[in-house]
Amino acid sequence: MMKKNIIFSQERWNNLQESLLTLAQGNLSKKIKVKYLNDDLESIEVLLNMVIDEWKQRVLQMPFNKPETHKFIHHYQLLLNKNLQILDVDQQFPLDSTIDIKNILNKKITQLLEEEDQNSLEHYINQLNYSVNFHPETPSITVLGNSYLYSIKKLSSGKNYILNLYQIHLDTKYFSKGLASESTEMIKLEQRKRYRDIIEEIKEHIDQLPLSERLQLKQICKSFGINSFQLKKGFQELYQCCPYDYFLTLRMKHAHLLVETSTISLKELSQMVGYSQYPTFSTQFLKTFQIRPRTLRKKQQNNI
Repeated sequence: MMKKNIIFSQERWNNLQESLLTLAQGNLSKKIKVKYLNDDLESIEVLLNMVIDEWKQRVLQMPFNKPETHKFIHHYQLLLNKNLQILDVDQQFPLDSTIDIKNILNKKITQLLEEEDQNSLEHYINQLNYSVNFHPETPSITVLGNSYLYSIKKLSSGKNYILNLYQIHLDTKYFSKGLASESTEMIKLEQRKRYRDIIEEIKEHIDQLPLSERLQLKQICKSFGINSFQLKKGFQELYQCCPYDYFLTLRMKHAHLLVETSTISLKELSQMVGYSQYPTFSTQFLKTFQIRPRTLRKKQQNNI
């Protein structure tokens, strides 16, 4: 049985690699945004998200049923009143967070969070208070710049809450092998992302260039701090063509529109899109659209 070709963008492949590596580093917040394209790669993206969700649930149970995992899990507890003010914290939390406990006692926990996390936490507590069958997905929040998974337990008195914060950490003494290569891969991914952002900026720059001018790649590379090899390779990965071909396509699309909708002479029109000689323009137009500009214009005039 012949295997069919699987086609997907380099960007999606890089995102998948990045999520896998961050998962290996213990970060459970890097899920992939699934765009529901119904292709072969999507099943892998969905599966990886399921693995991340499953690990979130397991992390909550590790400190309780497997004591040996304590060395890999930071677990902190904060006592909150019904107004979400911090009444007390365990001793290790201020030490690991390098904060003075006096600066957070009696403050509302929401004051230590980003606005988005504030809303999520308050929604969680509302669900906890008013929904009998509340079984939430393990959420995450950022407290004082640090990211945690969390769960909340309502005490039997009904007046206070226990906020449990969990954080996976890797100690190199347990993982002495392999971390160096993973770190190298992470650096490579970051570099690729940086180059990808630059390529997208260059594409936007090209979109704004006058079509009558020549594409000066050497000057573009100098302006954006990238070499020509990286530019051509990155452009091919993102847009499946080289910068010259992309700019040529812009020229030809604009020329096609002008041929169809304007009364500008074809010679003048060819100069507007960067061709000093009309025959050269006509040949390229034919190659792109399988019709001569003069023939296209006549067809349009006859249809009017």
